[in-house]
Amino acid sequence: MKYTNKHGLPAIFERWLYDDYDYHPGIFSATRLLKPTRMVVLEKRHEDELESDISDLIAAQYGTALHQSFEKIEFPNTIQEKRFFAELDGHKVSGKPDLLEIADGIFKLGDLKSTSVWAVVFNDKEEDYIKQLSIYRWLIMNGECEEDLGDVPTLVSRDGTIYFMFTDWSRKQAKGGGNYPPLRLAVKNYKLMSTEDTEHYIRGRLGAIHHYLENPQESLPRCTRKELWQKPWIMKEGRKTPVKKFQDEDDARNFLAQMDDQHFLEWSPVQRCNYCHVTRWCEQFKEMDELGIIAEG
Repeated sequence: MKYTNKHGLPAIFERWLYDDYDYHPGIFSATRLLKPTRMVVLEKRHEDELESDISDLIAAQYGTALHQSFEKIEFPNTIQEKRFFAELDGHKVSGKPDLLEIADGIFKLGDLKSTSVWAVVFNDKEEDYIKQLSIYRWLIMNGECEEDLGDVPTLVSRDGTIYFMFTDWSRKQAKGGGNYPPLRLAVKNYKLMSTEDTEHYIRGRLGAIHHYLENPQESLPRCTRKELWQKPWIMKEGRKTPVKKFQDEDDARNFLAQMDDQHFLEWSPVQRCNYCHVTRWCEQFKEMDELGIIAEG
């Protein structure tokens, strides 16, 4: 990845923002497997041409700083930030769990998320959280760590934990109650996939990516509305703002069925493309941009 400094940020910011992620060429990370197939394939095709401006790393650096503050603390019976590797069908897969807590002779996975409070309010990323932790679990039980951990458990609990640290929490909104988190921090537990189901998922993702690597772009799977982070909105003729916003399409259509014919379903602007590094090569992006449905960055 080549980094630019189009805004002329001073050297102190440039050094702070520079992304030193421990990238391993030819290896599929857990987070990469969760990306849309189209995005991964185009990244692979253009990996020598990818570039990002350091200003786009500001939010990520806040998250990195929070992670690093945890790394400085020695938690008892806990292994932190160790990368695991495994092979499947001739491909290498890796992942770096934030926390491995040892209890009753087994590991329990924990992951730190510096994120918007709405990720918990709407619960729209639960599926990705479960898949990510499940891949980590599979890696620990089927692979090897980058360094010798000594005498540690080989079993991992199917219960995983996400520790949330909110970047946009509001005390005023918290006082309103509901499912808005009462604190700037939150903890949620998730039941993870079985190792068999996880391996099936990983194999499917690897197979799809490599199947399309040499195919022309017109044959690549299009990113779905879910992958583009679009949400169903109920609109009304003559009104510019949504009557009601939904997270689930079925809920939106059930609501719409009770309304008159002046109401209709419309999808929210595309958010994902603003965080994608391959839009300049993506024909789907060009189509959506011409339609004017890309959210303002």
